[in-house]
Amino acid sequence: MDCFSLEEVNDVTPGPNEKVLLQRGSEIDWGPGLAPGLYSHKVQSHIHNSCVVTNGLAYLVMGYGEGDIYATTGTMNSGSQA
Repeated sequence: MDCFSLEEVNDVTPGPNEKVLLQRGSEIDWGPGLAPGLYSHKVQSHIHNSCVVTNGLAYLVMGYGEGDIYATTGTMNSGSQA
């Protein structure tokens, strides 16, 4: 069994029918740490602590889930306030 930490970075921009990314006052949209407001871009970093077991022919990944968010940053949309 080998265990390791895997960093995942999500770089998010508005979808085809969206103009901005919204972070409501409850901070429910992108989690705590990102001030409420309208954003044109957001980056969220996660750490996944995982283990892999193998017999040389197949493998099983254990412990890979949502991961712990350790940083969220964003670029405020022009004209909006947090």
